[in-house]
Amino acid sequence: MVTMTIFGVWHGAGLPFAVWGMLHGLMLTINHAWRTLRPRFWRHQKSHDLIMAPVGFVLTLAGVIVAFVFFRASSVSAAVAVLRGMAGRNGVTTLDSIGSQSILALAWLAVLFVIVTIMPNSLELLAPYRPALDFQMRELPAGAATRVWDRFRLRDLVSSRLGPALVATLAVAGVLGLHHATAFLYWRF
Repeated sequence: MVTMTIFGVWHGAGLPFAVWGMLHGLMLTINHAWRTLRPRFWRHQKSHDLIMAPVGFVLTLAGVIVAFVFFRASSVSAAVAVLRGMAGRNGVTTLDSIGSQSILALAWLAVLFVIVTIMPNSLELLAPYRPALDFQMRELPAGAATRVWDRFRLRDLVSSRLGPALVATLAVAGVLGLHHATAFLYWRF
């Protein structure tokens, strides 16, 4: 908790950054406590993994989203107001009233969410090259980790000339997209 609180204050000297760090510390504490105590309460590993994998994913995503509201807010009261709005305490907006730009943004978020949850992570992509000394490929149903990799022929893409060209194109597009100034996020820096 102390380390994560200091980590939050390191990002910015405002109270919202400290709360952001404390929330991450709390989530890590809960995670480590569950990993330590789980074998006493839930002995059957397969049923645990079947149920807790999706539940853990949703809880982690929700916790990080809530914590990042504090990271981006100008004050704790502003963060609480945003969280109240996210929970529907300020009413519910219909799709008719949010406009086409917001609908397009929601569609992009849905597409990106599917990509992030289906595609293998960077350690899984680089597993043949041993990216980390203690990395062990997680046990997935018969070839699930390589299905997407093989289906989209990503191994061939990465090893061909097209892979680096695609990365270079994305890098140039990213640099060219930096054409407007934005407010610096961190507090009073």
